[in-house]
Amino acid sequence: MADRLKFKPSELSEVAQLAPRLRADDKEELKAIGSDPVTSLTKGIQESKECISVYTSKDLIIGMFGYSELNKNIAVIWFLGSDEIEKYPLTFVKEGKKFINRLLNKYEIAANCVYGKNKTHIEYIKRLGCTIDYENPVIVNQEIFFKFYKYGRK
Repeated sequence: MADRLKFKPSELSEVAQLAPRLRADDKEELKAIGSDPVTSLTKGIQESKECISVYTSKDLIIGMFGYSELNKNIAVIWFLGSDEIEKYPLTFVKEGKKFINRLLNKYEIAANCVYGKNKTHIEYIKRLGCTIDYENPVIVNQEIFFKFYKYGRK
């Protein structure tokens, strides 16, 4: 049985621990937008209204997630993780839903874009109850991304 995960506010010192261990899919997506793990995690901490680090019970950081505010109605959500998160699929879906639902008590929409080639992320986003807009792709650096969103308060 997998051990329990711990969630805590992120700190800049954690970037050096997590960045080199990000999943290949995460690195590929970051490259597609013209970024890298260190830059993206650092900006995630600095620019998010809330940024949370995920640890195993053995104090190994395995992910980081958060959100920024596009405007008073839209929270832009994000997540980056290491391969170790695959050991906790149900926990990540459960905690992801809780996080998004908490945001949707304050915002009308939780949203972002997902790399079109990243089937694993697309499936996770669907499991969180988000809708993916395949009809209106977003092109970034000649790569296809799809908007995804979940509605909350009206």
